[in-house]
Amino acid sequence: MIISHGERACRLFFYPCLKQVEPKLYSKIRKYVSEVNESIGDARRQLVGYLLEKDKVWFENSSEWHQEKKESPRRKKRERTNKKKGKNPQLSRTANPRKDHADVGIFDAVAKGYLSELEKTWRDNDIDALNSSSETLLHVATANGHLRIMEYLISKGAKIDVKDRKGRTPLHRAAEKGHGDAVKVLLQRGAKINAVTKEWVTPLHIASQRGHTDVAQQLLHHKADVSVKDKQSKSPLHFAAERGDKTMVEILLNANADPSTQDKEKKTPLHTAITTLHIAAEHGHSNLINLLLTQPRVPALGCMCELIQLTPQL
Repeated sequence: MIISHGERACRLFFYPCLKQVEPKLYSKIRKYVSEVNESIGDARRQLVGYLLEKDKVWFENSSEWHQEKKESPRRKKRERTNKKKGKNPQLSRTANPRKDHADVGIFDAVAKGYLSELEKTWRDNDIDALNSSSETLLHVATANGHLRIMEYLISKGAKIDVKDRKGRTPLHRAAEKGHGDAVKVLLQRGAKINAVTKEWVTPLHIASQRGHTDVAQQLLHHKADVSVKDKQSKSPLHFAAERGDKTMVEILLNANADPSTQDKEKKTPLHTAITTLHIAAEHGHSNLINLLLTQPRVPALGCMCELIQLTPQL
């Protein structure tokens, strides 16, 4: 018990004198002081108890808040979905990482071609991680033409035919960028040559549209299908004719592409070439039109007269 300086002085000097002179008064004062001290002690104990109780309530509320945060509706819904599918929530995060901020570094390393940095930061669960566009590391390596990184990722078990948000596989990305060596690597590893995007576009469509003859020849050498049509019913030959690419048209025709095939607007590649020439005569696609006109499967010239009259002099 804490004793004040005043009370200590009373005990040392005043109480002894008072006890001798006025014993009854001394007893009353002592009893009063004891009751006061006891009341003060009770008050202190009550204050301490009150504070402890407050701490306890705060701790319980804090624990409940954290527990509710862990068991949020979104988390509960995800756990119910995983349970229905027979998935282990603890394993799914590792097995299928998505849009993890920790993966930003590894995607940067792949995009820039830093193989040594990739080897330092690579982890087992990174190999098929996805970025914000749902691209894998192999998509990014292929789009940038980094062959060594492609080989490294494939050797670590990277899936070759994963599709991004637009439905493109790494082979689509290689065809789009014209990376012939990347196309070769993917085809050697068994990439699906006729994989289609959400618009039903194949790698050969893209190579034809972009004018990447080397890529188109590789795809055709591995038996790419020249007859596949996209959502607008356009074949790779339509795309080549649309851009007035005589070399690409010849490559596709030599691979038995059908020059009489029609798109949704009932246009053949010849219609497309003539229309393109009419709209942009400066492109000079007359050689391309002459090439298509000489094909045995092209409709009779008479049905083309109206279109040909609209074009510059052939």
